[in-house]
Amino acid sequence: MIKFTEEGEILWFNSYGGTDGESPFQIIETSDGGYLITGFSRDVLADDWFRFYALKLDKEGNEQWQRNFGEPHWHAKSFSVIETQSGKFLISGWVILEGLLQEQMFVKLDNEGNLIWQQIFGNEYSDCASTLVALNDSVIWQFGCIRDDNNFYFYNAHINEELEIYKDTTYLLPFENGYTLAYSFPQILPSGAAVTTSIFYNENNKWQPSILKINKDLEIEWLNIYTCLPHPPFKFSRIINPVFPT
Repeated sequence: MIKFTEEGEILWFNSYGGTDGESPFQIIETSDGGYLITGFSRDVLADDWFRFYALKLDKEGNEQWQRNFGEPHWHAKSFSVIETQSGKFLISGWVILEGLLQEQMFVKLDNEGNLIWQQIFGNEYSDCASTLVALNDSVIWQFGCIRDDNNFYFYNAHINEELEIYKDTTYLLPFENGYTLAYSFPQILPSGAAVTTSIFYNENNKWQPSILKINKDLEIEWLNIYTCLPHPPFKFSRIINPVFPT
């Protein structure tokens, strides 16, 4: 990890981790001025299995603690973390258990990295809790996906840090019998709406990236789908982290 000034001057840089093959996915600045990095690490008992990973740094980049969460032979990957208004950390992602069903997985930690609870839930098919955004009044906006027999649906919910749902909805746009997956770190606009990205698996068996705007009532205001130029051997296109000028 490297911290540098606006002019590109390096203030400090450090490397972290051990022998578990840690893969960072998101970093946030914490209320104490430090940083929390989350992602996943390899299970030491089986190379093909992963666990949630969290690394806490102080403002100078010194390691304060690191933790792994999950059980042996779980395939668990975290993709998002927020600091809640109560000063706790909520990490989200998905886990594939030994029964090979993908489910939503959440981990809640105190500021010392101690586990408060770990929860796994979903329907009888597959789910994923991709991204969390902290809003005002202890409301958290969750972006993810849910699957049934035929489709993956884009999933939105307003929840609290105990995972109680205030409101949720799903979208399947615009192709039947395909995939609609939520990706990226959404941007919250001054109006309270969110702009985020997704991918669709269309009727021609091609992936198409998209950008959509969802208002604070979880209704889609607009959706733009893009067609990428052919570029073998890649069939999969997605927008990871969009930047929206203010």
